[in-house]
Amino acid sequence: LIAFGTDTYTNASDGGFKYFNTYDSDLNASSQIVSESWNEFYKGINAANTVISRAPEAIPNNQQKLTEVLAEARFLRAYYYYWLARIWGPVHYTDEETTTAETEAHRMALDELYPKIIEDLEYAEANLPGVQDDFGRATSWAAKATLADLYLTRKNYDLAASYAEDI
Repeated sequence: LIAFGTDTYTNASDGGFKYFNTYDSDLNASSQIVSESWNEFYKGINAANTVISRAPEAIPNNQQKLTEVLAEARFLRAYYYYWLARIWGPVHYTDEETTTAETEAHRMALDELYPKIIEDLEYAEANLPGVQDDFGRATSWAAKATLADLYLTRKNYDLAASYAEDI
């Protein structure tokens, strides 16, 4: 979804989402790829919120491990919200675990949402290791790269350059 409709994505001989490049009448909010992406981002956010709320009880005697687990969860939550904001603009924000059906959503202005994303990414940057033993786990470098991209998106070129140069 992230590269569709851009010059970094081209049509192959097959594929059901070519309308993202041709911008025809099939390109709409009810498209399967749009709704699936939206749903998966929010599933990831809820999983991260669940970890953040339950980890202190689950890891009571190891502060270093708890901090790392919280940093990974906060990185993921920030990353999902960052992409939601980039694709859809203002979106519903929650930092609490959802355990029942919710019937209301309120879009948060980007000027309120981005500071929350930055706070999570800065926590992740400060508390994640530079290298992980398991391939694919978040690192401080992933947090820095996301901050660089975020600041570039927000046109804060000095901070974007600072993070990019560090990387």
